[in-house]
Amino acid sequence: HEKYPDAIIFINGSYYDENRRPTTAIWQDGKCINRKKGILNKGALFSYTAADNDKGTMDLIYLGEQPVDVTMVNYYSAIQSMPTFIVNGLITVKKSDWKANRTVIAKDKNEYIYIIVSEGNLNYKSFTLYDMAEWIIKNIPDIIIAVNFDGGFESQLSIKTEKFKYVTHELWEINNTMNISKTGIKTKIPVAIGFFKKILAKDVR
Repeated sequence: HEKYPDAIIFINGSYYDENRRPTTAIWQDGKCINRKKGILNKGALFSYTAADNDKGTMDLIYLGEQPVDVTMVNYYSAIQSMPTFIVNGLITVKKSDWKANRTVIAKDKNEYIYIIVSEGNLNYKSFTLYDMAEWIIKNIPDIIIAVNFDGGFESQLSIKTEKFKYVTHELWEINNTMNISKTGIKTKIPVAIGFFKKILAKDVR
């Protein structure tokens, strides 16, 4: 928010490697910046397509049904992530004991986009992916697709409006080996997604 004060919300992006390089496809300013070629058929693609006015199109695309050729599309901005754990309204992941903070992007049948960030506490270390899927289906009617955008300490949220400010970056995670929760930890992430009040046509051409 210090660098982009016009943003209302920032959330974490998708996965990255030990050298802090994104491992999923990313479009920026109309170009895929880390893939020269290839068909994306895993996970989902969260995209924004610029228009000639200030009403560009935001979408969440399930790549298992709509593969994307990175050389054939030019979203203004987009990012791939996985797993897609709700498809056509059905849960597509198995139950597990792996709990963590979660960042999720979902879409309902009316094409409304939902940004969901969960938190934990000392007694409840947030959701497993299956638990998250059940919660979403129960609380948000007509959900058709939901995709995970990393979890644990990478799951971060910053909201800044004139009347409301909120930041969360704590780590709550119980993985398949142990409880690795570290409350209050702060870390820089190489890719973030920002949501702005308005994008003018002159800024997206």
